[in-house]
Amino acid sequence: MPRKKKGKKLTTTESSVQHIPQVFTAKCAQCEIKQELQACDICDRAKCATCVNKHREEMKLSQRNAALKNKIDQLRQQTGE
Repeated sequence: MPRKKKGKKLTTTESSVQHIPQVFTAKCAQCEIKQELQACDICDRAKCATCVNKHREEMKLSQRNAALKNKIDQLRQQTGE
């Protein structure tokens, strides 16, 4: 019967961590151009840096528009329109 090698016992955190590359080359989920991709911090889809930045800007604009819309609604309620 073969002997088992004694090695360092991994802790829970060490054994559950997997190496996931932060940047890799493949087709972008949005523009479909093959280039270095990263996970979008908003939707977690694999996108190129250009599309990730574009998505961030779209979300910022969307949030600003929603805030302005709420402000307009509040002002209308205050003025009785």
